[in-house]
Amino acid sequence: MDPMGKLLAGVTSHARTASRREVGHERRAMRLRERSAAVARWLVSPSSQLPDTGVRRLAVPAAVPFRPRSTELARVLDQAAHRVAESGASAERRLLEAMSEVVEQSAPGVAAALMDPDGTEISRLRAFGLVHTHLLEVLGPCEHAWLLDLLHGEALGFERPAVPA
Repeated sequence: MDPMGKLLAGVTSHARTASRREVGHERRAMRLRERSAAVARWLVSPSSQLPDTGVRRLAVPAAVPFRPRSTELARVLDQAAHRVAESGASAERRLLEAMSEVVEQSAPGVAAALMDPDGTEISRLRAFGLVHTHLLEVLGPCEHAWLLDLLHGEALGFERPAVPA
């Protein structure tokens, strides 16, 4: 190949490589924009997307996001499970009452068994396990926040959130 042909082949090859890089950068930028938009849609408050059901809500958005509240509830329930296993269900009476109140609409039988004064300890322990699982796997962040508020005494004066059918 003559020197002019080599130069032309080199320039063409360089132009193709640069073009491929530019297309790759554009594709990466487009994927980044799509991901950012998806994350922005995901971060929108779920309560702003719900229809108004007549439930009173705070005028100011909560300072703590939903995910950490769910994580905090999982930690609280895990610690309580250890205490219940060691000392029995009576050791966590306040927690059991709050758990029963939160799940009474979605799992009424288990909520009643959890608070049954005539029930056996084993039935309360089984009910605790079922409610524990129901809270973490079935119910969502709103109920998690509600239970934590009940435990911390902050839910006084607020109405119970509507449970979807």
